[in-house]
Amino acid sequence: MKHPFDLRLLEGLWVVLGTGLLMVVWHGGLRATQAEYHRLVQRRAALETQLAGVEAVVKEVGSASDWLTAQHQRLAALRARVPMQAHLPQLLNAVANLAQASDVKVANLAQGNLEPVLQDGQPVLLDGRPCARLPVTMTAEGGYHAVRAMLEQLTDEAFPGVVSVQQIELARPAAGGARLAATLRLMLYVTMAPVGS
Repeated sequence: MKHPFDLRLLEGLWVVLGTGLLMVVWHGGLRATQAEYHRLVQRRAALETQLAGVEAVVKEVGSASDWLTAQHQRLAALRARVPMQAHLPQLLNAVANLAQASDVKVANLAQGNLEPVLQDGQPVLLDGRPCARLPVTMTAEGGYHAVRAMLEQLTDEAFPGVVSVQQIELARPAAGGARLAATLRLMLYVTMAPVGS
């Protein structure tokens, strides 16, 4: 026969072990819950940052009608910058004059043949007039900053025409020095006479 004291000791031991096991399980679950909570807090902070960025963009753009009005104004300004084919000599002179004003010495300014601008095989029309582009190759020499300033002015909205820079090749002349030999391949855009005239 066992002593009643041993039975109580055994029951107490089971209670202590059960409580300890319960504490370990609870503590492990608590750590997992805390980790999940911290992950969710970080995710919320990231989403709030993204939302603030989107709200700033929406505030800057305004309503859809405001955006559309601004785009129509930009398109009208762009249309005004595309000269007629008859103004091509003045546009070429403007390119050469801009280079000289930027302290870039133009060695050669050669033009290719006028070619139509096509989209999906159809001519691009601007106010009923087909658009064309003239490939131009400019060979020039100047300092890096002068060449860069010239390119910025060529593609600026203040320039009296639409010019795209297709390719730039920069090299040091054989004699060395701080000047660069630059070969620029440009496209000048003009409109032709209206279709049917």
